[in-house]
Amino acid sequence: MEQVLLFQVQHEEAAEIADMLAAMKVKCREIPVQAYRQTIGELAAGGRNEERPEFGRVKEEYKGEVPDESMMLFCDMGEKHFNRILAHLRSRAVKVTYKAVLTPTNREWNVLRLYAELAREKAEYERMRQQSV
Repeated sequence: MEQVLLFQVQHEEAAEIADMLAAMKVKCREIPVQAYRQTIGELAAGGRNEERPEFGRVKEEYKGEVPDESMMLFCDMGEKHFNRILAHLRSRAVKVTYKAVLTPTNREWNVLRLYAELAREKAEYERMRQQSV
């Protein structure tokens, strides 16, 4: 099932994203901070299997610092919807810091590790961009 998980997305942006996705029949869920210790795979599965709604029953609640950045995670997204969503975000200037796709590797990571990896990749990209100038 195609779905998008939202993390730390501001209310206005989250509402616009949710409306756009609803029109495309793509599920959208805002993940609460307390679930940030759960794996990405558990959170993604929570919306598909009513017998295992992990995001509703947090095993180990996260109570630490919250990342300042926002994030969208695309789960089982078809290329057509993926491209339409990205085009919509650009055309409406909807600000989301990080956009990621659920992969076999990051499925085992928790939300905080995914944030750290995306921050590392962004810093590396910026470093390489500065070198090429």
